[in-house]
Amino acid sequence: MNLETYDDKYYDDIIHLIEQFQKDAVSEGLGELFEAKTMTDHFKQFKGPRSDGVFLMVIDGVCRGILYGVYVKSVMTDKQMFQEIIWYVLKEYRDHTRPFLELVENRLKSQGINDMILIVLENAKANKLKRFYESKGYRPIETHMIRTL
Repeated sequence: MNLETYDDKYYDDIIHLIEQFQKDAVSEGLGELFEAKTMTDHFKQFKGPRSDGVFLMVIDGVCRGILYGVYVKSVMTDKQMFQEIIWYVLKEYRDHTRPFLELVENRLKSQGINDMILIVLENAKANKLKRFYESKGYRPIETHMIRTL
């Protein structure tokens, strides 16, 4: 497994990952809040040289996982932080999830990032994901609530 940042050669793989993320993680009770087309359209902006915040898990030359986020400066501590937006690994490659996360954490650390915020979507898999995050030293800091107006 290799950690890579965005490259156009993985564009189709990324679109496939986003579509699978939509089916696997989002559609369970949250589908009305996330639109697959909007999510895939968002990634069209990455065609070309931009790669900030797009980390790819590449196995045998194919992107099998993505951790995409944004770099932000904390308004509370003045530290640089990384806020995850989408993190998804294809089911058949989930045994690589822990090393993938560790590689991303190390890369962010080397870039001077102090904190990383990971999201837990409240679906059927939330408790399993929370346990995984906690096993890696992450702790809950807040809960967001949403409703369509």
